[in-house]
Amino acid sequence: MLSFKYIEDNFSLEPDIRESMLRLRYSIFIEKLKWDVGVTIENGMEFDEYDNDNAKYIVALDSNNKVHATCRLIPTNCNYMLADKYREAITFCKEPRTNTIYEISRFCISDEVREITNGKAMGMTLAEAMRIGLKLQLTHFISLTTHTVIPAIRRYSAWEPKFLGPLTKTGNDFSYALMFDINESSLNMTISKSYS
Repeated sequence: MLSFKYIEDNFSLEPDIRESMLRLRYSIFIEKLKWDVGVTIENGMEFDEYDNDNAKYIVALDSNNKVHATCRLIPTNCNYMLADKYREAITFCKEPRTNTIYEISRFCISDEVREITNGKAMGMTLAEAMRIGLKLQLTHFISLTTHTVIPAIRRYSAWEPKFLGPLTKTGNDFSYALMFDINESSLNMTISKSYS
């Protein structure tokens, strides 16, 4: 059984959880997806310049404190990846710069938990992100999302993304800049989909 934990700053990120989280990111983004742009690799861990004092994290832990799912949250009134590195992906509106919209990035789930939950771990993790978003009084998340992931977001959550620009080449893949509403209705529907 997984338990979710919200880590509101890097100072609160326990060393063993940090290492497990970065090792999961390495296994997904480097080994599986073959990312080679904007990443730092060190001793089987993946991180980048946005894992800084502005970053907040959601992690899903097993009983041994091993991280099986995670995502990173960054307020858009700080430097954030989508605006800094992929500004061309946002053409339908001005890039958000407010403390009520957070970027959600480095979203990943272990293959083990994905299989055990029949994919529903995605919805569970998104539901936790929505809970945190409501607690922080956010209005939206934005994300640079690989185009192949969008059907799974629609399947396992109640989120219908708003496209902020065209399909954009991102490293060895193609992605969209997306915006998602944060509200109680979406949270409840996502919980219903993911925990049924």
